[in-house]
Amino acid sequence: MDFDSQHLSRTAAACLIVFLAITPIVGWSQPSGDKLALKLRDNVVKISAKRGSGESVHGFGFIVGKQRDQFYIVTANHVVRSNRPGGASTSVNVKFYSDPGHSYEADLLETFYGKPQDFAVIQVAAPPNLSWESKALVPLESIKGGIRGEEVWFIGRSGKWYIPTIPGRINSDKPDLHSIIHVDIASVRVGTSGAPLITKNGIIGMIIQDEVDSARAVSVEAIKAAFDEWRYPWSIKAFIDQKNHKANRPALPETSSPDKTASLATSSPESKLPEARSPDRPPDLQYRVAIMPLHLRNDASRYKNIFTRLIEESIQETKFFTDYRYYEINAKYETDQSEIIFNETLMNSLWVKKGFFSKPEPNISFIIQLGNQLKVDAILLFSANVLDMAKDRIRAILVDVKREKIYSKSGMTDFLVTEDTDQLLEAGFDTKEITKKVFAEFKSNYNR
Repeated sequence: MDFDSQHLSRTAAACLIVFLAITPIVGWSQPSGDKLALKLRDNVVKISAKRGSGESVHGFGFIVGKQRDQFYIVTANHVVRSNRPGGASTSVNVKFYSDPGHSYEADLLETFYGKPQDFAVIQVAAPPNLSWESKALVPLESIKGGIRGEEVWFIGRSGKWYIPTIPGRINSDKPDLHSIIHVDIASVRVGTSGAPLITKNGIIGMIIQDEVDSARAVSVEAIKAAFDEWRYPWSIKAFIDQKNHKANRPALPETSSPDKTASLATSSPESKLPEARSPDRPPDLQYRVAIMPLHLRNDASRYKNIFTRLIEESIQETKFFTDYRYYEINAKYETDQSEIIFNETLMNSLWVKKGFFSKPEPNISFIIQLGNQLKVDAILLFSANVLDMAKDRIRAILVDVKREKIYSKSGMTDFLVTEDTDQLLEAGFDTKEITKKVFAEFKSNYNR
């Protein structure tokens, strides 16, 4: 081989090395999120819902719970209900990926969230011998750690268990005030509603709306919180990537069935309070407080998660009530004496009105009786009335169960016209200030 031939061979080899260095190698392995989506197709069902008008609507859903021989499936509420009064579908049918030739009639359950969360639950008999993957969720702590830029896939489009080859990316640092995740993606189409949104670490949400080159999904954390509140079984757990050996991620709780006692620590779409210790633990210098369902009137209900978060921060910062429990409406709790169901009747018993135009006041005798039944030292009630995001009054009331004393403080809110959680938390309203004040008065009396 002459000099020129040797030179050309070396040049070609060098170019080949450079080309290989800058060119992605195709066909060696799929992205882990793509592989996980392929693995989770058995969890996803195709939904056909028929309205009273005869109109048919199609979408998707995915299994989140199983109890006995019944699957509990979450889907977009607008797939199974119209926005008209009494707009529930007259029939709902599902098909499974591994059994596409058969259609199964499902029951549409009454509990649902309207817009903006927009999700509902259907129940269907599990087909015999159908397998599905229970380890499917993104670990919830990774959502709080920041999700902007995460690659995402979905399952379901045009009536098929379609999975895009090109992922989208999350365009949110975290779910917003309404637990919505914003996604930059162009492959979502009409009919994809109810499909799971999947990262390489598991299902992170459910698609509820598509636009030209983006989509919106409700976070799986919000869905799980609703299932806890509604007492539906929740069977899926965090997906563990064996390749990366992320076995230290905590799994979500096993099935939580409606006929079991609820955990006394429940979660909300944006905030989860820690598990409380057992009521029969030995007495010490730390006190137990029960946080009753928040009394939120008018537009204040939109900010439930914000109020809950600020109250939680007040407890943690004062470091006086380290044993605290947050109670939810439509949940069931057992005590030594009996069972307590936190329904609307009990909620109305906490607050009483002396006249039609008077504002609700706490029913102290009933609250003290409830506190003794729950074996707590104090009960915190919180009330807010926000009209059209204008300034209005908030109240924090702490009832000393043992001494039968009441500590009450009022303040004003000044909500910003925004859906950004951080801006709302920085808006300067007085939730934390008045809550800390009633805690301080309680502590002062106990230290005497």
